[in-house]
Amino acid sequence: MRRAFTLIELLVVIAIIAVLVAILLPALSGTREAGRSAVCLSNQRQIGAAAGSYAETFEEWVVREAGTGRCQVRDRGFSTPWPWAFRPLIDSKWHWEVTDYDLYTGAPYYKCPSYPNPSGHQVQYANNGMDFHADGRWRYYKPLTKLHAIQFPSKLFYLGEYQDDFDNNRYDDLYDPGRPNRNIAIWYDLRRPSEFSRIEDDQTRASIDRHNQGVNILRLDGHASFVRTEDVVDMTNWDDLDDRYTNDPRTRIYH
Repeated sequence: MRRAFTLIELLVVIAIIAVLVAILLPALSGTREAGRSAVCLSNQRQIGAAAGSYAETFEEWVVREAGTGRCQVRDRGFSTPWPWAFRPLIDSKWHWEVTDYDLYTGAPYYKCPSYPNPSGHQVQYANNGMDFHADGRWRYYKPLTKLHAIQFPSKLFYLGEYQDDFDNNRYDDLYDPGRPNRNIAIWYDLRRPSEFSRIEDDQTRASIDRHNQGVNILRLDGHASFVRTEDVVDMTNWDDLDDRYTNDPRTRIYH
């Protein structure tokens, strides 16, 4: 006759299983996050390719802060929000000539799978719309910029990740079903250094630690990679040095 397990033996087996679960769960969670981050990077690279196509199509103009600089698509006034400008270059179903109202629900390439509030903002990235003085101080919002005026496209942080907005404060203001997509898209710019913060408030627009103490960042040359929080908040990485070729970047003070 086979001997039954004693209570102590059962407890030992249960303890071993618990230890194994405790060891494996973080690894599985890390694997899932790595997969989500990879999708996020792929989305950013699609956006980067669209930014390059836009510049090729419209005389080297690079889309920056949406409220400054005349739009290059037909006679569209003075706002060129990147989600609206790039969408027809990513998805052939959409056209600049047509006013659309889907609130970007059909734009998976604008979404990060790690975004903690998927029922909220449907655009989950924000581009670099900041302008700096020669001494590195923030000056104003950056208008459309000629590609050749940017010294180091492979280094310039062009697009980061949008803030969590857990309470949907910004979402409720923006996503009116009757509002055209273009009017929603205007919001997704990073316009000043104060918008980079761990504490969300009325000024915050940038996420600085979505993917394990950092975020994914798209450079202007089209490549995207993970960047640690301390580099995300370093404004030297966001300054395009436009029209300041004689200034030594080492002398610049960012605040």
